[in-house]
Amino acid sequence: LTDYSRAELLDVFGDTIPTYENAEHLASLIHIFINYPRWRQELAERARIQVKPCAFENRAKEILFPTLQEVLEWQTKDMA
Repeated sequence: LTDYSRAELLDVFGDTIPTYENAEHLASLIHIFINYPRWRQELAERARIQVKPCAFENRAKEILFPTLQEVLEWQTKDMA
């Protein structure tokens, strides 16, 4: 739940992160979250699924490990 409603937020999280425009809208969303916990939990789970590819373990496999492999191969060539 945030007042931050930039396009990038929508690109990453889709409709899983509710945004509010003013205090009245915020109060309304809080009321909904309190009265509909299942909906709130569903949003949270969908948001977790959206960001899972960005988790450290996945980023490390995608970026860090190939880079380390490249460095090790480079060092091995220099030692030969």
